[in-house]
Amino acid sequence: MSKWDGVFRCEKLGVDDCVVWWDAVAVVVATAGVAVTILSAVAVFWLGKRANALALAGQRYVSDQEAAMEARLKEERVREEQVVLSYLSSDFSTLGIWMAVAKEQLVDATRLDENLFTTDDIRRQVFVNSGKALDLTRLEKVLPRLHLLPEATGLRLARIVAGCQIIQHACLRLNDEKSPLAYSTESSEQKTQENWLRFQHQRIRREVDVCKDMVDYCSFEATKMLRREF
Repeated sequence: MSKWDGVFRCEKLGVDDCVVWWDAVAVVVATAGVAVTILSAVAVFWLGKRANALALAGQRYVSDQEAAMEARLKEERVREEQVVLSYLSSDFSTLGIWMAVAKEQLVDATRLDENLFTTDDIRRQVFVNSGKALDLTRLEKVLPRLHLLPEATGLRLARIVAGCQIIQHACLRLNDEKSPLAYSTESSEQKTQENWLRFQHQRIRREVDVCKDMVDYCSFEATKMLRREF
């Protein structure tokens, strides 16, 4: 008995009552279609899994590469920080002393508080001369390298340079300035000069307060670098 007997009931079509059994043919075709559909679904599922596996492997590779690059970049930033802070250690020491003295002077009523700064030409000029003499040469040299340092250190150094430049600029403007008493009382020049001198005092004092803390921090870090054994 042949397996096709369920479809073709005899070998010679058209002989006697031999005809195609179309219902059986339809069942065979439908069964084949189902089989193809199942196989296609299995193939798509398998290919999808492979594609996902490859995608995940690629993502892991990229993540590993980025992590390695970030680690190398961090090491380079730390190394650059060590070099720069060590290079500027003497500048931090000098600036730290100047900032400490200036901070005391600018709040001391017997030395150079706001009132004396406004009225005492001699004391003010002594302070102005010291402010003009601040040496920022080495600090300004490292400005192009600040982006290579850790963000916090780079921002501190940039703020120190900016603050010292503001102080120097103020001192240059104050050079040989006279107290309000040197101006005529019959005009508003005397009051204008007094207000301007007070403004410059407050401006310098504010920058000294900010810069001193940052200079002290950098000086401490630089000292630690110099004491390390390499």
